This record gives sequence, structure tokens and C-alpha cells, in this order.
Amino acid sequence: MRRMGVLGGTFDPIHQGHLTLAEKAIRTFGLDGVYLAPAGNPPHKDGPAASFRHRLQMCRLAVQENERIWVTDADMREGKASYTASLMKRLNKEHPDTQFFFMIGADKLPSLPKWHKAEELFKLCDFIVCPRDGDMDAAALETAQKAGAHIHVLETAVFPGASHEIREKLGRYEDPEELPQAVLAYIAKNGLYQTDILPKLQGMMNEHRFIHTLGVRDMAVELAFRFRIPVMKSALAALLHDCAKGMSTKELRKLALEWQLTEDEEILSSGALLHGIVGAELAKSAFHIRDEEVLSAIRCHTMGKIDMTPLEQNIFVADAIEMNREPYEGLEKIRSLAETSLRCAALKSLYGTRDYVLSQGKNFVGKSCDTMRDLEARLTEEEKKLMHSL
Repeated sequence: MRRMGVLGGTFDPIHQGHLTLAEKAIRTFGLDGVYLAPAGNPPHKDGPAASFRHRLQMCRLAVQENERIWVTDADMREGKASYTASLMKRLNKEHPDTQFFFMIGADKLPSLPKWHKAEELFKLCDFIVCPRDGDMDAAALETAQKAGAHIHVLETAVFPGASHEIREKLGRYEDPEELPQAVLAYIAKNGLYQTDILPKLQGMMNEHRFIHTLGVRDMAVELAFRFRIPVMKSALAALLHDCAKGMSTKELRKLALEWQLTEDEEILSSGALLHGIVGAELAKSAFHIRDEEVLSAIRCHTMGKIDMTPLEQNIFVADAIEMNREPYEGLEKIRSLAETSLRCAALKSLYGTRDYVLSQGKNFVGKSCDTMRDLEARLTEEEKKLMHSL
């Protein structure tokens, strides 16, 4: 007979503490594995911040390379959340050859005998109690055992940290260390745990531009992981990089002058150049963004600037190579360079823009020339070889 643990919870979001706890239970009690059972909308709690669909998918991503932890959607199999007794009855029916061990925190132990259909539940599974900081209520343990619960104590358990602290970090566009990489990427690409800016943003641009914006976000997240750049900030800057793109050149010029953003007539006469610097100010006023790193990445995503940060390079390159881009000369070379060096990819993109602008009989804007020269000066020997190889 198999021995399987069941770790229930909202997993809002799942994090490394949950996985560590599951692994410790497997080792301590010789379990064959642990099922993560995301709750639908627990009857005794406020609703989760993320939907069941998102939380289920995050759990699946968190354990995709773990052969001993699985995910079950049994709690929502009938379309609504259930009590623990119903969940365990369902799991026992689906896996009749399995002995189950339901995992709970020691803080839940005093109320265990009062759980819904507790008498039936105690016949369906044993319990693994996980003390927080080693604390165990001996009286509560005895009471639960007398009520019929078969209890095993996971000594010196590493109890999961508070998910609400992780949600608060995500709400500030920080990258919590506790999140598996695949989970953080999913959160960034789906805008979970932040103010939903998509409806407002979508109303500011046409459908084609909105699809491009989502593509830039997804690409910026991928590049952020590849080059160890803040992920949540990359996603935010990418979403807002074209927030002013829906304005006419006349409107952009008016705002640029009103907000005293530039006096450069070459820039003021071009919507393609203006939308970045106006967009940064719009991100402040319309979306209440105050992070200067994010604002700067929005501001310089068209012309770049001297001494671009990795975050700024990320948005600059993601804008050029996102997967919805119509093919243009040099695109695949830029994408290839972005596998290894953001600086090389940004420089190659600038070369292509320069060549196109000059071929149209126009001037290549001075600020972009400054960016290009600065990037060239900062190339390492390896990057120089990389540039010459394409």
C-alpha cells in the first residue's frame, strides 16, 4: 500500500516553504510522495487573491521537476470547494490502495476535533502535525487523539512562511526569494498580486499595439531571468513602455513642452521618439508609478541613453524582438545576440535603426548616436567577437 501525504492550503502563492515541508515529511515518515491540494474557496476563510485556476497552475509549475510531489485538483473536482472530509473521501475513492496522511500546522490542532464531519475524517486519513518553531500544545494533541485522530508529529519542522508577506512584496514589484523561478515568471506574465493595469492600458491603444505590449512583457520576463535582472520591475516597465503610443505627435509634443521634458526640436517633431519620454511621465500620472528605475526604462526605450542599466537594456531589446514582431531585416540576428548579451543585442538593434533611417533620407537622432557610441565603448572582448561573428 502506498503512503501519501496531502498538503492542503490556498497556496496563494505556493512558495519554497511549502515544498521544503513536503520533502521533510516524505523523508521523516517514509512517504511515497505528497499531493498538493489547492483549496477552492475555503469555507472558513476570505477568498484567495488569485483564482483557483492560477493557483493550481502555479503549484504544477513549482513541482514540474519534482518526482515526489504531485498536484491534485480534487478540492474543486465538482466545481466548488469542499471541506477536508469531502476532499479525503474523494481521494480515498480515487486511490483505494493508498494510506493518506493529511498535513496541518500545529495551530490547527486545537480545532481539529471540531472540523466538519471530524469523526468520518479521522477514519479516512492520519494526520501529520507540523509545529511552528517547535511549539506543540500537548493538551490539544491529547484531546485530538482521544477524539479519534491518528497523529504523527513532524519534529523540528520548517513551517512555511506567510504567503501574505510574499504577496506584499509582489505588490511592490519586488522579486521574493521564496518563489520558485517558474512561479515568479507565471506571476509576472499574468500580473498576479498587483493592481490590474491592463484594462486601463488596453483603452489607451489599439489592439495591435496591445498585443505587442503583452509580447514585450513576456519577452522582458524571459530576458530578466536569463540575465538576472529584477523580474517584476521588468514586467511593469514592459507593460507601460508604450502607454503614450496611442497619442498623436501633436498631443505628444504639447505634453512634452508642458511638462518641460525636452527642447530638442528633432525629438519634438517625432512621435516615435517622443512617446518614450512622455510615456514615463504618463506612467507617473496615470498609473502612479514612482520607481525611477522603471520610469527610466520606459523613458529611454526608443533612443537609449549613455550608461544604460541592465533593466533599461532589457526593455530596449524586448521591444525590438518580442515574438509578435513583424519580420524585419536583422531581427533574427538581434534575437540570437540576446541569447548571450543584452548590450550586443541593443547595439545591433541601433545599427539596424540607423541604417533604415538613413536609407529614408532622414537624420539619425543625436541621442541615439550617443547611446550607440557608449555601448560600443563598453563592449568586452568577448562581446566584440560576438558582434563580428554575425
